[in-house]
Amino acid sequence: MASETVSRRHAEIGFQGSSWWVNDLSSRHGTVLNGVKLAPNNPAQLRNRDRLRIGPWVFRVRINDGTET
Repeated sequence: MASETVSRRHAEIGFQGSSWWVNDLSSRHGTVLNGVKLAPNNPAQLRNRDRLRIGPWVFRVRINDGTET
């Protein structure tokens, strides 16, 4: 199944300023954030509890802002 594949350079996740970001690297099958396919090479900010899908894997974003114990 095509949606079950991940490119070698599919997406990147990074920290810039005070925020985490995800960027689809023009992958063949895309990167999906909260049900919305990201435009290639257009970074999107990640927020706590976001759902990030890359190929067959779905990740729940957990960002510790210092309020959790």
